[in-house]
Amino acid sequence: MISKKTTSPQCLKIAIIGGGITGSCAAHVIMNLAEKECQDKKTSVEVHLFDQGRRGVGGRSSDRTHHYHSNNETCSDINGTSMTTNTMRWDHGCQFFRADTDRFKSLVKELLTEDIVKEWTGDFRKSSQSSSSGTCKHDFFGMPSVPPFYVGSNGMQSVSKGVL
Repeated sequence: MISKKTTSPQCLKIAIIGGGITGSCAAHVIMNLAEKECQDKKTSVEVHLFDQGRRGVGGRSSDRTHHYHSNNETCSDINGTSMTTNTMRWDHGCQFFRADTDRFKSLVKELLTEDIVKEWTGDFRKSSQSSSSGTCKHDFFGMPSVPPFYVGSNGMQSVSKGVL
């Protein structure tokens, strides 16, 4: 292999596979580092984030929206029936997240300020289940029970979008 020094600008191209919270955070960190480290203008960085979702980034933190109608005098359908459009949204993958590292806590603090995320103050219920060895307690998916827990202000997909 022959290497040669050049004075021409260099472009680093980075691909991130997965546009969930982790992939979006990785893109965020890389772009912030590139902004600080590549100020000499001899190096530029392109970050490409790939997500298989049809509705943009989000990965397992995607949400779904469903519009439905209820009887009311707001509008009429094709048959002249009065209807009101209502919207339901639900998170079908990741419903909440935690911030355990200092770096992620700092990012979440920014997202809280920008109203992209909110602290979720509900609680997880434990269930008891009989087994051959007696009764054992199970918590929600083995999650730690120590708050804070966070959710996207406009669905969990908004977290990935907000990070970018």
